[in-house]
Amino acid sequence: MTTHCKKNCELEAVLNYLGERLSPVLFGTKPAMLLGLHCWDKLQSCPIYFSYQQEIHDLFGVEAVVFSETERMTQIYFYRKELVQDALNDELAQKILREEGYESTDVDYAIERLQSRFTTKSCPHELGIFVGYPSKDVAGYIAGDEPVKNITGPWRVYGEAEQSLKLMKKHNVARKAMKLLLQKHKSIHRCMTKLYNVQRTA
Repeated sequence: MTTHCKKNCELEAVLNYLGERLSPVLFGTKPAMLLGLHCWDKLQSCPIYFSYQQEIHDLFGVEAVVFSETERMTQIYFYRKELVQDALNDELAQKILREEGYESTDVDYAIERLQSRFTTKSCPHELGIFVGYPSKDVAGYIAGDEPVKNITGPWRVYGEAEQSLKLMKKHNVARKAMKLLLQKHKSIHRCMTKLYNVQRTA
């Protein structure tokens, strides 16, 4: 009984952690995220994930693929296929991917190609497209352009900043909203039920 309770508590802790980290994806403001799950951290996030991965995918409505794996950490790409495809349909994104050797921007092919690129590059530059960064910012980074100064965020901004800043704000709103849901409902399962109900009626 004690062991069963402990496992449930451990799983709930990892679910809450993933729910917060993936919140922009869950709220639909971001198509995907690349998360590093550790084998020996306090949460035991990596082994617990692999023990319950299908339950986790079903709860969050995401798909996932392992991009890299070491003894200490596994990098997992969590994504919503339809949103990734939308990002790949962008004209500039397609130009960038062609220049990086992608023969197609079909989502299944493109993700498989990106996964294979992780075996030769620690972090392929085009990853930004697959996690929803503006294509102009990915292009600017690859070209080595000068980024906009005095902007701090998860990615470097190039050219007109308004679009990028609005997107960063949406991601922050999603994170804050998930934290509030967790504080109110105490359970990630109840949070996801609430979120799905809101999205269905939106």
